[in-house]
Amino acid sequence: MQQWIAPILVLSAIGAVWLIQYWVEKQRREKLQAFADELGLELYSELPVDDRRLFGVFPLSRRGDRQSPGWTITIDDGQTRVVLFDFQTVSGSGKNKSTHNYVLSLITDRGVQAPYLEIVPKTWGLKLGKWFGRKSIELPDDPAFSDRYRILGDPEDQVRSFLTPPRRLAIQGEGIKSFSAAGNTYLVEHGEKKLKAAKVRELLNRSLALCKSLR
Repeated sequence: MQQWIAPILVLSAIGAVWLIQYWVEKQRREKLQAFADELGLELYSELPVDDRRLFGVFPLSRRGDRQSPGWTITIDDGQTRVVLFDFQTVSGSGKNKSTHNYVLSLITDRGVQAPYLEIVPKTWGLKLGKWFGRKSIELPDDPAFSDRYRILGDPEDQVRSFLTPPRRLAIQGEGIKSFSAAGNTYLVEHGEKKLKAAKVRELLNRSLALCKSLR
């Protein structure tokens, strides 16, 4: 009989963890729905098809072996559309499985056209990898920005022209981890890992403020 105790305890623990996770996600969904209803916004269980197509332009959408866009809140005034959503990537399996969670804003601004560019903070790995990967675009008038971020894009002269001092300042705003652009669409990675009702208003305002600063 004792030989069954350990497996039963393990299964019970797994079941308890699953129930807790289910309850937490249920509470999160209900709060997101209540917030969306309060402001008259749309809440989706996953990224809408048209927005997924726009998101697919950016490399982050293909990160990992498996990708799962999750809860999504949208706001659209006819000129600017902000799509705020959860995004999860999974690489490997079993003991080698690695899961990463993001909160992203996909912003469409019909008043601005940007060249394709990608700006991410330079980690030690990226700094060492400069000898093997694509060379980061340097901004001669702002060496501090060039040292802090890896800048990729094409054509390079248009990237430099787009990254004016006011735009660089906006991209470095609090809570913004990375920034990408393609035409009139931007992708912003926020510091949060899960979309929560208490932070939605702040994240939407941050996205709209960034969009305004980039015009």
